[in-house]
Amino acid sequence: MSLFFDTNVCIGYIFKWDPWHEKAVGLFNEDIGSYFSQSVLEEIFKVFNTLVNGYIRFLEKLNYEIFNSEKKTIL
Repeated sequence: MSLFFDTNVCIGYIFKWDPWHEKAVGLFNEDIGSYFSQSVLEEIFKVFNTLVNGYIRFLEKLNYEIFNSEKKTIL
């Protein structure tokens, strides 16, 4: 029996910090057929780009806060 992967399974597999990552890895490692539709593939790219941009903004803000707090402690 084949497995149909929806967007959430694929996103869970891509992002290690996703709450479903371990389960998604387990599904991808199953020795059975799997597939997803063109619609799911398009959704994956959309969700991936949204999440990556959010993580980039978070890390930039974190970097800014750390840099500015280090400057304050030095002064």
